[in-house]
Amino acid sequence: MLPKSNRLQTKDIGLLFKKGQSLHSPLFSLRFLYKKGESRFTIIVPNKVSKKANIRNLFKRRVRNIIYKNLKNIKTGYYIAVFLKPEVRDKKSNELESDIIGLFKKANLLN
Repeated sequence: MLPKSNRLQTKDIGLLFKKGQSLHSPLFSLRFLYKKGESRFTIIVPNKVSKKANIRNLFKRRVRNIIYKNLKNIKTGYYIAVFLKPEVRDKKSNELESDIIGLFKKANLLN
């Protein structure tokens, strides 16, 4: 689980959607915005991934774990929203990790 200081609050998500930049990969979409302070994250899993909440929560936990493991490598001062696409259903954790790390590199969010 991400520390509370690294979780994006609901009031900041609107700002991220209005002013943030976005990038896409086959499995994820990423929105990010530079703000001072610690980097904060939110993971969004739509109903198209699965109608069952326990499956959506499983994918949220997997992505949170990937972010947590790489938190020291991610630049500070960003609000980041990670959207999962329905294609993630067939993928294993290591495939998710390589895709999300590639997307972070493309966005120049890694040190």
